[in-house]
Amino acid sequence: MEEFERALLDLKSGKAEGVDEIPAELLKALGTQGRRELYETCNQIYIQGEWPHDFLEVIIIPIEKKIVQKNA
Repeated sequence: MEEFERALLDLKSGKAEGVDEIPAELLKALGTQGRRELYETCNQIYIQGEWPHDFLEVIIIPIEKKIVQKNA
């Protein structure tokens, strides 16, 4: 877990995503439970040597952010 935490801290913000298309900012924003879940999932994938089926079928739904305009 320590190596995993160090790797997350070493990620550079503001850079283009890698082949996974996950921005570093998203990974860094995970809370304690999120980091633990990601760590456990990565360990399972490594030990079993195959991707979970549900990782191959992902649907991402964008949520628009409300923009508040300030009066000039």
